[in-house]
Amino acid sequence: MKKVLLTVIAILFIAWLMVSSAIAGQVMGVLGPISGDKLGQTLVHEHMTFAYVNHFADESVAPYDRKAVEAKCLKMLEDIKAVGVSTVVDPSMCDVGGRDPILLKNLAKKSGVNIIVATGLYWEGEGGSRYYKWNQMVGRNIEEDIYEFTTVQMLRK
Repeated sequence: MKKVLLTVIAILFIAWLMVSSAIAGQVMGVLGPISGDKLGQTLVHEHMTFAYVNHFADESVAPYDRKAVEAKCLKMLEDIKAVGVSTVVDPSMCDVGGRDPILLKNLAKKSGVNIIVATGLYWEGEGGSRYYKWNQMVGRNIEEDIYEFTTVQMLRK
């Protein structure tokens, strides 16, 4: 058993070395990996969209219009590209309202500007963590909820 465990650990270590070597010097953008030498001039904290948690609670007040948002953001990206900016980092976490991965992907394709987006959840005092903690206390599966929120729901929009 000990020999098998050591073999598995060795295989995992070698796989980790191979993968880390392959991606060294790259960052993940919304369109895929970007080589570090292709980042160019970078703006590191620019929200394409932003809203506080639960902003979708009443879309009858301010419905989300991706096409209108895209037009405004695309104009901004074209303007900054014209002055030499190549990359934008959008720090909108998964549980901050307004995050729209499809919008970000469309913007990167249309503008030619690299877009890197944050992952994970916002700090515990704000963001969705309160919501997830409450749901976990009443028996919901937090892992399934986070998966649903960060992938499936955003892709439906």
